[in-house]
Amino acid sequence: MTAYLAFGALKGRSLALGQTIRVSERAWHASGSRMFIEPRKPVTVEELLHGLIIQSGNDASIALAEAVAGSEPAFVERMNREAGRLGMTDTNFTNSSGCPARALFDRQRLGAYHLGLDREYPSTISCIRNANTATTTSHSATATSSCGSTRTWTV
Repeated sequence: MTAYLAFGALKGRSLALGQTIRVSERAWHASGSRMFIEPRKPVTVEELLHGLIIQSGNDASIALAEAVAGSEPAFVERMNREAGRLGMTDTNFTNSSGCPARALFDRQRLGAYHLGLDREYPSTISCIRNANTATTTSHSATATSSCGSTRTWTV
């Protein structure tokens, strides 16, 4: 949902890919998976999106949340509003990264979110898929999330 709202901000021109964002101490202190951005050093929105989507950077999610809504709590309010609009009525986000508290997903309606990403931001999703595919060297991958769950994907 963090990427979804960031793409919306790009589409609405309140963010730009080349725009530099100063990283807050709060983002820098993020736990779990990170892209290791440094506090008070500028980083572009595009770099933060790559860090969020490819590296699952919790620090990137907080920095993007602050850039879009001014604070992470304000961003989380937007996440929950958008989840409701997409029909994810039993979903409750508590932070921009999902860690350490996990969002409560309405699994039957999670597909609505994915369809919304593909429908509303096809060129951005395609660009990220292509960047991710270009770096893939094997036919399967296993990853452990910053929240401790392990997933294996086969391509």
